[in-house]
Amino acid sequence: MNLQALVAQARELHGALLTDAATLARQGPPTTDDLGTEIPTWSDVADVPALVQHVSRLASGDGTSAGEHVLIVDHVAKVPLETDVQLGDRITVTASLDPANLGEWFVSEVERQGWAITRRVHLERTWHSPSTPRS
Repeated sequence: MNLQALVAQARELHGALLTDAATLARQGPPTTDDLGTEIPTWSDVADVPALVQHVSRLASGDGTSAGEHVLIVDHVAKVPLETDVQLGDRITVTASLDPANLGEWFVSEVERQGWAITRRVHLERTWHSPSTPRS
């Protein structure tokens, strides 16, 4: 069996491990309310199987200006390789074996590689407007 056939088989088998149900949405042009507040609009792209996982927890050795330590928690979602997921997309987990995975997540990074078995994306719980700089 050749390598390409093995990767194809692994992709098929790994799909059974994607036990979360999710809706992938992409941000459209914002609207403005009566007070001039920008309101994001979202369009559903697809319903996809996914698997949200907590993959790391890092604490900085340095304190912030307030003297508190910084804690960074990293979550990823695995989705089928053919899923058109992009930076800034919203993934709403609607069903999961782990209730902590339910709710809205925002894509902060999309990994790409030639022999990937699934598409792996890094997630954040908070959304950052493209017009608002991150600090």
